[in-house]
Amino acid sequence: GINAEYGYLKSSGTLNLDAEFNYILRATSGLAKNLPPIKGFTEKQVQAVHTLSTTLDAFKGLPEYIEKNREAVLANLNQISVDPLLCWEGADSQDPVTLSLYKMIYIHTL
Repeated sequence: GINAEYGYLKSSGTLNLDAEFNYILRATSGLAKNLPPIKGFTEKQVQAVHTLSTTLDAFKGLPEYIEKNREAVLANLNQISVDPLLCWEGADSQDPVTLSLYKMIYIHTL
């Protein structure tokens, strides 16, 4: 099954990143209906923002961050090589592994 195939992705040591890996592997299940639009975002991106912000606590403030910084977020997403905006809770104090994983989640989502 999928857990056997991706078991090596699970966190080891003192980091518990199981929720983050589960998000990456299963983020598209359970799509929400009637989400408010975000100007400049596709319906798929709006869905992705909702799913991420309701799945991982560190990203719970993402919709508000986008609302306050929409132009910067859109400019960031339109770059050929995206260096993600650090828009999640605790981004300035994360260990390098978690920071890299959250950057990947940002890129994977949007």
